[in-house]
Amino acid sequence: SLSKLDLADNQIDDAGAVQLAAALKANSSLTKLQVYNNNIGQAGFVLLVEALKYHPSLTRFRPDPLSR
Repeated sequence: SLSKLDLADNQIDDAGAVQLAAALKANSSLTKLQVYNNNIGQAGFVLLVEALKYHPSLTRFRPDPLSR
């Protein structure tokens, strides 16, 4: 099962965040997710945060460079 996912610097936008959020709901073992340096707006981040509610084992979420 997937535990770490690094998608930093991949030009992901809100449309990509929609797809990522849907995929995240299918995996509940994620412990680390990095999505900084992308083009995800507020709407995309809201969807990601909602999807991460399915990940009780998540210990690190890095949405932007300021969270390093």
